[in-house]
Amino acid sequence: LGVLYDTFSELRIKQTDQENDIKNVCFICQMTRDDSLAKGIDFAQHCSKTHDLWNYVYFMIYLHMSDANKFDSVQSYVWDKMMEQNNCWIPRFQD
Repeated sequence: LGVLYDTFSELRIKQTDQENDIKNVCFICQMTRDDSLAKGIDFAQHCSKTHDLWNYVYFMIYLHMSDANKFDSVQSYVWDKMMEQNNCWIPRFQD
C-alpha cells in the first residue's frame, strides 16, 4: 500500500510541475513569468502575441508546402536548419 501511495504522490508532483511550466514558462523561448516581471514584460502578451506557438507551427507548415527554390534568405535559413533538425532559429531567453 505504501508503494502505491508513493507512486501516486510522485505522479501528482510530476503533474503539478508540468501544469506550473505550462502556466509560467513561455513554450518558445523558455522565459519564466518571474523573468518577464523583472524585465517589465507582460507575460500573457509575450506568450500569446510575441511568441505565439501557432505562428511557428504555421510558418513551418508554410515552408513544407512551398517551393524551396523560391525562398527568401530567412526562409532558406530556417528551412536548412529544420532539415538538419536544428532548432537554433527558435529564440531562446537569455538572462
